[in-house]
Formats: sequence, structure tokens, C-alpha cells
Amino acid sequence: MTRPDAGPAPGRPAPQGPTRIGVVGLTPRDRAVVARAVASGGARPELVDAADLDALRQLVTHRRIDVAVCGHRAPATNARLALDAVRRITTAIPVVVLARGGDEDTAVALMTAGASDYVPMPCRDEEVQRALVEAASMPPHAPRTSPTARFAHLLDQLDIGTFRILPDHTIVEANDATRRIMRLPSMAALLSRQVAITGAELERRAQWTRRLEADGVVRRWKTRVTCADGTPIILEGDARAVHDERGRFVGAEGHLRDVTDREQATERLEFQALLLAHVRHVVVATGPDFKVSYWNRCAEELLQRPAAAVVDGDVARALGVEDPDRIKRIVDAALLADGEWEGVLEAHRPDGHTVVLHARGARLEAGGKHVGYLGTMIDITEHRRLERELEAALAVRDRLLRDVHHRVRRNLQMVSRLLRLQQARTDDTSLQALFRDSERRLRAIALIHDWLSPASGTSLVNVRDYLAHLVEGLHATSGTLGSASLTTAIDPVSLDLDTAVRLGLIVNELVTNALKHAFVGGRPGTVKVSLHGTASGMTLTVEDDGAGLPPDVDIASTATLGLPLVRNLAAGLGAAVQIEHHGGTRVRIVFPPPCARRAS
Repeated sequence: MTRPDAGPAPGRPAPQGPTRIGVVGLTPRDRAVVARAVASGGARPELVDAADLDALRQLVTHRRIDVAVCGHRAPATNARLALDAVRRITTAIPVVVLARGGDEDTAVALMTAGASDYVPMPCRDEEVQRALVEAASMPPHAPRTSPTARFAHLLDQLDIGTFRILPDHTIVEANDATRRIMRLPSMAALLSRQVAITGAELERRAQWTRRLEADGVVRRWKTRVTCADGTPIILEGDARAVHDERGRFVGAEGHLRDVTDREQATERLEFQALLLAHVRHVVVATGPDFKVSYWNRCAEELLQRPAAAVVDGDVARALGVEDPDRIKRIVDAALLADGEWEGVLEAHRPDGHTVVLHARGARLEAGGKHVGYLGTMIDITEHRRLERELEAALAVRDRLLRDVHHRVRRNLQMVSRLLRLQQARTDDTSLQALFRDSERRLRAIALIHDWLSPASGTSLVNVRDYLAHLVEGLHATSGTLGSASLTTAIDPVSLDLDTAVRLGLIVNELVTNALKHAFVGGRPGTVKVSLHGTASGMTLTVEDDGAGLPPDVDIASTATLGLPLVRNLAAGLGAAVQIEHHGGTRVRIVFPPPCARRAS
């Protein structure tokens, strides 16, 4: 095998080129190159044009040509077809391929398919002449996987392995790339190698051989093998049958690649895609232009749009949202500013139904470059329906509660007016005082219905506002306006109705008693009502700076109703009444906070 730039050996005549050259599938420009190349050698070989593959077969069958020259990209008679046509008839006629725009993979494929030489165009006429001379001088039965020196170095440097095997899969020819792929230390360790195979593997290879003999070619075959060092790899390649001149099957030749990394990456991607397909949330990915690149199975089922119909389309229109351009502007602005977006979308399906989605979006960056967006969406249609039904039910409940409170307050006001009428019909001052006390207590109960908060979900009373208005009303109707002042210091808490009623009645009794008895003769003074809460309990204090109670007073045995009522009401709160004397009177009640919470 000679190098492309080598001249004839000393003392030996230069090889003569072919005398009959079959030309098929060449452009007029390349045919002119061939004509000039053979003419420059001093000989006058005959150029025989073959119009198509049938004409080429006739030339080969009747040995009317010594060398065939074919073009790489001819539509009906390309190099692959021409090679098949010649090699099915004989291996004695070399085939030279002139290629414009081919690459290394093309060169390897054509050389392993049976080409004697591969000449990339354009090139000098001398290169074409050398290829024709070398092709004509090759022995008829030379292995076609042994390329000329022009490609020997190229084939060894590629990651594509070339091989020739016998019918029993023994390797007889290969390039160095095949050795590297198989992790072998030398070509000697590769050649004549046959992996011991048994059972299912043996049957699989037998099927492969039968297919090769029947069809003449096996394309894109793929197999898993274990290398000599124990490394499992995945190989992919093409193979074609090799026949002798009598047409007998004598082996195969082809090329292969190590596709282990690619296949493992593909398997990982397929597994991840399988996981995403079974996620019961909508998962959508898009490019930077909001064109859909991924649409999982849940999206297909929930939104009733197959992936094939939405991929490469606008995502907002794929979701079926109203005013898609506005939605895209809002989402894009949020993603650009924060990298994330969260919101609720209403998607309209082709069947006319609307699906409510809680959506989250994220901006995707790779290597500092914006590559797209990822969105996940949860179907909250049923939650939204239940929420609206609950809101409607709460609205009805609130209306009913307001109506109940209004009716109770009116009934209490009616009883209060009846007590005033009864008070007016008697001249007994003691009875009149009893009627007035009962009326004040009814007013304290009626007033509480103005400060209920039905919207809170339970009947809670804003105690600060309620007690402040209660004290203000007592002061205004006590008859001592101007002689004593009332102040309040009440924490902003809300309490349940029962607790608030008890507190209101207690404050009513204690403030009324202070206004009646603490400031004798119209002397000035102050009555202070305070309510403070801590983690351990709440403290209600009513104090004055008046004359004070007698030191031996007993609230359990006093003849009036007020103080025993205070004691009973405090007991209902789980508290006792503490009375202190310090130049006035201070009544303190400490009770646990039943369902207390800060008022908004």
C-alpha cells in the first residue's frame, strides 16, 4: 500500500492506470476532471458512460470496464446504490467515489461498504489520477476494509470502528478505533478474537447472521457487550454481507460506534420523562418565546389537548386562557423581575368547561443564558367550587345571625319600655328604683347585640367598644353628670357572647353602685373601668376614689341585689370577687380567658 505522495519505487515501472473507466452519476464538471486526469497520465483510456444502474450492471456483468467511478450525491445513481450494484456482481472491479460535501462518517461508511477509494472534491487532477491508478493495481480479492494509505491514518484516528468478520464472528480485519472501543491493549489481541457465547446470545447472533445473509445488510443494529476488562458497553453500527465471486456468504463488514454514554443519557431522559408523565400535576416547559416544548400526560388529560397539537405552539393559547397576550406580559414581567411567578389561571377546554389552575412558573437559566420557562399547575376547580359554596353559606348564616340579633335587641327594648311604663304607674320609690335597676340590666344585655361580630365565624363581641359604650350610657343616665367622671382602659380583645354578657352585667352593677354611693353630696371624683389580659388570665377592675364601702361589708349577705349578683356572675366565669379599700373602693375579678383572642 503506497502513500498518496509517494512516487514509483526505484527500478520498478510506474503502475499503469485502467484502460476502460465506467462513469455513472457524475456531474459534467467532475466527468471533465476524470477525463483530464486519465489524459495527463499519457494513456488514452476509454470513458464509458452509464446512464443508470441497469447500464452499470451490464458493463460490470460483461466486464466492459476495469474501474467504476461514481458520484456521491447523484439522485438515482448515488455511490451507495452504485456500490451495491457492483458488489452484488463482483469484487474484482474497483469502485472510486468522487464526493462533494461529504464528511468523515460518509467516507468510512462508503469505504466499509466496498469502495476502493474515496476522493473528496474539489481536488487536483493528479489526486484523481493517483486514485484510479491505485484502484486498478489493487488485487481482486483484497479486503475492502483495508483502505488505501490515503485513509488508513484517518480511519485509525476516528472514533468509528471498522471491521470484517467471518461467518462465526471471528474478527479478521479492523482499525485501531475498534481496538480502543473494545478496551484491548493491542491489535493482536483484537484480531482472531471471538467472544465465547452460549444460549440466548448465541441464538440472537444466529438470527443476526440469517438476516444478514437474507437481506445483504443490517442497518442501525445495536448490541450490549462486555469488554475484556469487564466494562459493559453498548455498540451501534451498520453491517453488510460479503460474498465471494460464486456468491457464497463468507462474512460481514461494517462499522460501529460506542454509544454507551448516549444510550445511558437517553435512558435517563426516558425515565425522567416517564416520571413527569405520571405526575398528577400539569407540567409544561417552553422556550424563551413561550413556545411549548414539553406537555405531560396530566396536561393532555386535564386540558383535553394532546401534546402533538400544542408543542411548538403558544403556551397561553394551549392553556386556553382568556386574553393570552395580557397573561404572557404579566407572567414574563414577574419572571424577569423575580425569576418566579405564582397565580391562578382559568383554562378553557375544547369541551367548553373551565378548569381553575393554581400555577407556579420559573425562569430557566443554563450557563448564564435564558433557555426557557417551566410551569407546574394544580387543578383547584373543585376547591374553588367548594370555597364559593362555603362563602355563600356563610353569607346566609351572617344574614340570619344579624336578623336574630336585631330581633333579640328589639324584644329586650320592648321589655325595657314595659318596665318604664310599670315604673310610671307606681308612686312607691323603692319599686321605682327596682324597675330602673332592671331596665339598666336589660339595656346592658340589649347593647351587646350591637357589638357582635358574625363575620368572624363565631358570635364574638368586641369587648373594648361594648364596655366603653356601656359605661358612657351609665354615666349619661346616672343623674350625677358633672360631679364624677368615668374612664376606661380596656384591651382590644373579643370574647364569646356568654362571657361578654357576664362582664357587662358586672360592670353595670359596680359602676352604678359607685355612682350612687361613692360621691355623697355631689362631690367630684373618678370611676375607672379596666380590663387587661395575660397568658394566664384576664383581670377586670372597677375602682373609684370616693367614700368607699364600710369595712365590714359582706357582699354575700348585703340586702341589695347588686353585690350578690356580681358574686354569682363572677362564679360563672370561674373567678372570685376581691374588694380593696384604699381611700376609695377597688373591686378586682381575675378569670381565665375563655376563647379570648386579639381583636383585629
